[in-house]
Amino acid sequence: MAKKLSRTTPLQKAPLSEVVFELRWALQSGPQGAAVLQSDPGLLPLLESFTAGIKKAGFGTSKDMSHPLQTGPWGVVRRFYKAADEPFPIMQVGPGIFASNESSEYDWFPFKKQIIRGLRVLLDSYPRISFFELVPNQIELRYIDVFAKSFVGDAALFRFIDRGTSLKITLPPMLGNRKIFDGEPSGRFVFHSKLKSKKASEFFLDLGSAQRPDTKDDLVRMETKVVSKGADVPVMGSKFLKQVDSWLEMAHGITSPLFKELISADVLRNYRMGQ
Repeated sequence: MAKKLSRTTPLQKAPLSEVVFELRWALQSGPQGAAVLQSDPGLLPLLESFTAGIKKAGFGTSKDMSHPLQTGPWGVVRRFYKAADEPFPIMQVGPGIFASNESSEYDWFPFKKQIIRGLRVLLDSYPRISFFELVPNQIELRYIDVFAKSFVGDAALFRFIDRGTSLKITLPPMLGNRKIFDGEPSGRFVFHSKLKSKKASEFFLDLGSAQRPDTKDDLVRMETKVVSKGADVPVMGSKFLKQVDSWLEMAHGITSPLFKELISADVLRNYRMGQ
């Protein structure tokens, strides 16, 4: 049997499109009937301090995505880059949210270090307000992989599932009847389950048909993520960053083995060779 390849196997090209870490915190509720029901009282001073702090961490180029006072809950206001001509890595902040992104250049340990660096700046930057505290309520690690026809040979979803993954989906004969149906079928496979060890945490696998926005070429898009809420979110305090590190290892300990079990070595070999 061909050896399975992992995300850490060097690939000349990579199916990974983007990996995203998100930390969200509780927002302040507005008066009943108010137009803005939730807001982040610390947002404006946060933007100023975070911008200065993240610049010292090497992310000196910023881009405003929206006006801070017109951004909805957990929307990104400002993105930070290492340079104007480098689209990745990214740090992001907004009302109730910090995010960090990496591209196909991703490697686990540098990415985890990048996350912790950004969170340290967040903790140092968030203002001390007597009537409002930073209380994290959601944490997420998300991978987006895109499999193109040029690399996998066939981007028709059900053939890709059959030939390029360990999934086995058997369709009834009628769905393959060309006298009834025409063209390649599209579809979506979704797996969602709570984690046994953490009652407020969930794993998601979403595999489906997609297209490149620019060329309309067919693709297979896969998203895998671990999301924790409530009691499973690290608690703010002296051990917060250590707890985030442990949470990241837990989430990566699910997504990485799943990737190795799900995607066949034959598919990833094409990416490794850059074909």
